Amino acid sequence: MDRELPNDNKSALQGTDETINSTVIIPSVINDLLIVPNPNTGSFTVEMLNECEVKEVLAFDALGKRVDLIQESRLNNKIDVSLIQPLTGIYIIKITCADGTTSQARLLVK
Repeated sequence: MDRELPNDNKSALQGTDETINSTVIIPSVINDLLIVPNPNTGSFTVEMLNECEVKEVLAFDALGKRVDLIQESRLNNKIDVSLIQPLTGIYIIKITCADGTTSQARLLVK
């Protein structure tokens, strides 16, 4: 049985014992932050769709622990990124712009 989960996935699963056997597609564009491909195997490109000059890219695992990454190349607002020793799961990618604003999006590593 397929069903769409609301943005707050926790609330959709609380109080239920059912198992959902479907692939959850994570939105690729959130807050002007594009991550492609998503899902991936730990290597991806982040792109800010606004005028943000990217200052920092951070990755966090599902428990909130910072994950090491390598910024392989940068061209304008596109940055190629590889997680170091990624495990399957959901990660949060956080971008900080030069003006101090931040954006974040979820990333699924298969």
